[in-house]
Amino acid sequence: MLYYSYNKNQKGKALEQIKEKKYHEKYLNTSNEIIIIGIEFSKEDRDICKFEWEKIEE
Repeated sequence: MLYYSYNKNQKGKALEQIKEKKYHEKYLNTSNEIIIIGIEFSKEDRDICKFEWEKIEE
């Protein structure tokens, strides 16, 4: 199971937002592996400026 979030011009917030809002928790008992992905876009560069992921362990 993959869950991702993307943010514009909010450095370090995409992955943090998933954890704070606990979007992934409803899938904890339905999948063997959950990976959350945070993608940040730069409005000025019009490109991805940060990409991070984390495997969630039950």
